[in-house]
Amino acid sequence: MRINSIPPKELYGAYMCTRNVQLNPQAVKLGVDNAEISPSAKTFSATLKTVKKELLKPDEARSERLKQLKSQIEQQTYFVPADKIAEKMLDL
Repeated sequence: MRINSIPPKELYGAYMCTRNVQLNPQAVKLGVDNAEISPSAKTFSATLKTVKKELLKPDEARSERLKQLKSQIEQQTYFVPADKIAEKMLDL
């Protein structure tokens, strides 16, 4: 098998042309990417932010119940009937 060789002068010339293009940023025209968000996507995003904000608000009733449970556990007065635990386990 024979591989055709490129004469050194031509090889060097091709290298220099490629090198000049890479070094000269004005020689290469770059495309500009552009993205736009549709109005419906903007509306959806705003709605999602509002819903998240509402969901992350602390619930007063829940926090009060948690305080009661914590105090019962600390005072060792928290009690769960065994039959209720068994019912929940069997209802799986």
